[in-house]
Amino acid sequence: MSNGEMPEPVDRRRHEEAMYLRISELESETHRLRRLTLLLGVGTIGAVALGIAGLSMARGQASRSAVIAQSYRLRDAAGVERGAWNVEADGTTSFTLNDRNGIARAKLTVFDNGAPGIALTDNRGRPRAVLSLEPDMTGTISFADEAGNTRTVFGLAADGSATLAFVDEFGSTRAGLGVDVAGQPIFTMVESDTGANGDNSASRQRP
Repeated sequence: MSNGEMPEPVDRRRHEEAMYLRISELESETHRLRRLTLLLGVGTIGAVALGIAGLSMARGQASRSAVIAQSYRLRDAAGVERGAWNVEADGTTSFTLNDRNGIARAKLTVFDNGAPGIALTDNRGRPRAVLSLEPDMTGTISFADEAGNTRTVFGLAADGSATLAFVDEFGSTRAGLGVDVAGQPIFTMVESDTGANGDNSASRQRP
């Protein structure tokens, strides 16, 4: 500071209210992401495999300019399904890559509302990382533990605000860091008194 100037006071109440609102939104987002990871983690679809399958079909039907179907499947020499490309009844399109055990490890989905999503799963088919883009252009990246519970969520809202939330194994947000629309930093922590669930918790907010 120069000339003995004092910094302007921080409006804690405004920051706390903004963070409470954002934490509430983040908790709703974690529940939505659980549903999204389940949707993205189900199914078997392969990108490279489908390209090869499409070329093979095209060679076999050279008189046609396009191959039309609602579902494609690809199997390896052992008969294990390694990929598929589906169009669901509701208009959702999915595209998955499987490992040699037939377990879906990567899936690209475009839902009927136009929202795209990418899910990466572990060797038991459980979604561990999900990237999604909502119709309102809100983007989120989430990471889940081995039980499938969302534990970390990074989000960029359509209005330009950004948040990073850390969630406990019971689905409750324990810490959040963000920058609001005005560019103000926000930080909050929610400490559990019980250590076993989301009840009896105390919170601390820091602008």
